[in-house]
Amino acid sequence: MKKFKRSLYGALAGCLFAPGVSLAQSSGIDADWAEKLLPSKAQTPPTPQSYRLLTPYNPNNKQPYAKSDLPVIVQVGWAGDGGYSFKPTPLPGLSMMFQGNSTPTTNGLPTNYSGSGDASSYAAAGQELIPAPMVVPQKVPQVPSLMPTTTVPSAIQPGTPTAPKINSDGVAAPVITTTVPTVQQGIVPPSSVPASTGIIQTVPQQGVISQTMPQIGVIRKSKPDFLTEVCGTTDATCNLPCNCGPNGRIWLSGEYAWVWGKGMSIPPLVTTAPAGLPVTTAGTLGDPNTRILYGNSNILDNGQSAFRIRGGGWLDSQNTCGIDFSLLYVPKQSANFVAGNAGNPGLFRPFFNAVTGTQFTELVSFLNPNLSPVLAGTVQVNSSSQVWTGDLNFRKNLFCDPCSRMDFLIGYRYFRLDESLSVQENLTATDPNGVRAPLGTTFTVLDSFNTKNDFNGGQVGLTGEIRRDNWIFGYRGTVAIGDMHSQVNIFGATVAQIPGQTPVVGTGGLLALPSNIGSYSKDRFAFLPELGGTIGYQITQNTRAFVGYNVLYVSSVQRPGDQIDTVINTSQIPPGTLSGVARPTYLNKSTDYWLQSVSAGIEFRF
Repeated sequence: MKKFKRSLYGALAGCLFAPGVSLAQSSGIDADWAEKLLPSKAQTPPTPQSYRLLTPYNPNNKQPYAKSDLPVIVQVGWAGDGGYSFKPTPLPGLSMMFQGNSTPTTNGLPTNYSGSGDASSYAAAGQELIPAPMVVPQKVPQVPSLMPTTTVPSAIQPGTPTAPKINSDGVAAPVITTTVPTVQQGIVPPSSVPASTGIIQTVPQQGVISQTMPQIGVIRKSKPDFLTEVCGTTDATCNLPCNCGPNGRIWLSGEYAWVWGKGMSIPPLVTTAPAGLPVTTAGTLGDPNTRILYGNSNILDNGQSAFRIRGGGWLDSQNTCGIDFSLLYVPKQSANFVAGNAGNPGLFRPFFNAVTGTQFTELVSFLNPNLSPVLAGTVQVNSSSQVWTGDLNFRKNLFCDPCSRMDFLIGYRYFRLDESLSVQENLTATDPNGVRAPLGTTFTVLDSFNTKNDFNGGQVGLTGEIRRDNWIFGYRGTVAIGDMHSQVNIFGATVAQIPGQTPVVGTGGLLALPSNIGSYSKDRFAFLPELGGTIGYQITQNTRAFVGYNVLYVSSVQRPGDQIDTVINTSQIPPGTLSGVARPTYLNKSTDYWLQSVSAGIEFRF
C-alpha cells in the first residue's frame, strides 16, 4: 500500500513540473514563486493555492497519461513540520486526501509523499498539476441587483495587506489578504484569483451575483475516452509497472458469425437420359445423351450461421499474465437431392464396371426401347457437415504502451470435423412380364460413408490490439501442430421383397460392397493455422462492439466424397459373391480443409 501511495504522490509531483519547464514558466509568474509556494521549515507557510488538473503527458516517453471524467479541484498548502498537503475538494463520486512529509529540494519541491484515502481513480490516471487558473461557467439564478442583501457573520474577518515578512534566508513570505464574501439569499458570490501573482486576494461583492466560478480549475477532457490506461510504463517513484490495458481483469465476448468452408468433392452419383435408349448405354458417362443430375462437383460449400465465444482473465494485477480460451461452433449443414419417376426420362447411377472394363449404370427408373415399363423409382442423396473447434492458452504480455499491446500465446488446440454422405434408392418393378423381377417387387439400396476427424495439438501465437481514441483494431494469429485422427465408416445394404414373401437383406448396396465395407482409422501429422482481425468501438468503459474476419486452415482431413470408389466389380452386388478384383475399395484419401467467417459481436470486461 505504501508503494502504491508513493507512486501516486510521486506521479503528481512529477507532473507538477515537466522537465525543461519551470513552474514560473508554465504559469507566467515570477521565478521565486515556487519557493514561496512550498517553503522550507524556516519560511512562513502560505495559504493553500488552487490548481487545475489537466491530462498530462509522460515526460519519459511523451505519451499521454489517462484522463478522468470527474472534475477535481486540488489545493496545495502547508501541512506543518516541513510537510505539504494536496487536498482535492470533495466532489460527487470522488473523495481524496493527500498528506505528505518531505524535505524540499533546492527549488522547493517535495520529493516523497505518503497519504491515505480513496485515490484509486487517481493512481492510474497520473494527472498533471499545473498552476494555471481557469474560468468555469456556472449557471446561477438571475436575481435583481437591487434585491436586499444580508451579510452572514464569519469567524474570519477581512484582512489588511501588510508588508511581507523577510525570513532568515532572505526570501519574502507571501502577503495574504482575506475577506469574507457576502451571502445573498444563501448564494455566496465567487471571488477571483489573479493568475499572474502569487498573492491570494478576495474582493467582496456588494449586492452583485457573479455568473462565473472562482478561477480554480477542474480536470477537463474534450470527449469520453475509455482507453486511457498507462501501458508499458514504469513509475519512477515506486519502480512498479502500471496496469496494461484495456480495462478489466476478466473478459467475455460472444459473436454471431457467417461461415463458409471448403466444399466436399463428390463423383457423379445420378444421371438421366431420354426414354427409349438401349439399356447398355442409357445414362452412362461419356454418352452424348447422358446428363449428370447430381455430383461431379462440390457440395456443402454454402454459407451458414455459427457462434463463437472468447474469454479469459489476468492472473496478476498488472494484466500481463493470464489465460484465454475460444470456442467456435458451426451447426450441422445439410445438402439433399431427390429425383424420381416412372422411367421417362430414365434415371441412373453411373459407375465403371471392373468386369467388362466399360462405363455402366444401375437402373433407378427405366422404359424399354419400345417404351414398355421396366422399373420405377426414386434416388436420394443426403450429406452433412459439422465443425467445432476450441483452444485454451496461457497469455503473456510482450509489449504494451498507452495505444497498443501484444501478447504471446501458448496452449492447446482441438478441432473436429464430422461429415456424412449417403445414397438411397427405392425401386419398384413395373414390367408386367416380370423378366427382371416379379411385378411389384420392391428394392431398397443404401450406400453410406461417414468420416470423423479429430485434431489435438500444441499451439503458439500472437494476439493484441491497437487503440485510437475509442476505436480498437485487434489481431490474432496462431499455429497448432499435432495429430489428426481420422475414422472412416462405410456401410451398404440391399433389401428386396417379392410381394407376399419375407424381405431378403443382402450385404452391400452399389458403391458400398463387401470389398470396402468396414471401419478404417488413421493418424497422421497435421498443422492448423488460424488468422483473424477485428475492428471495434468502445461503447462504455467495460463494453465494446466489434466486427471481424477469421480464416482457419487444416492441412489434412478425410472426407466422405473422397472415399467413394466408382470402380465396381458387379459380381458382388447382392445376392452375388465376389469373383475377381476386389473393387470398390477403401481409397484412404486425404485432403486439406479451410473455414472462413465474418462476424459481429460484443465484449464485456469486469
